[in-house]
Amino acid sequence: METEFKRIRVMRSYRALSHFYQQVTERERWISAHHVRHIPSPYSYSPTRRVLEYEGWNVIVVETAQRRFEVFVVPEGVTIHDTDQAAEAELIANT
Repeated sequence: METEFKRIRVMRSYRALSHFYQQVTERERWISAHHVRHIPSPYSYSPTRRVLEYEGWNVIVVETAQRRFEVFVVPEGVTIHDTDQAAEAELIANT
């Protein structure tokens, strides 16, 4: 069952991405990459994704094409982990 991630913002430059990062609260929280495999990203090789807090939402940033950064809201049913290792262990358990 695929969990739907809602796109809330698209940025087309590193400058816009930098401005976006100034608006987020960054904590060490992670989700497993198997939740986002349906989002195309030619640059993503990591087994985990970092979760940011933006305007009260938990979000991830994905570079979906060269200099195209998309922000997606993490749905309620997705487990958010406190460590990168825990999120990677979830990936291993689900493959």
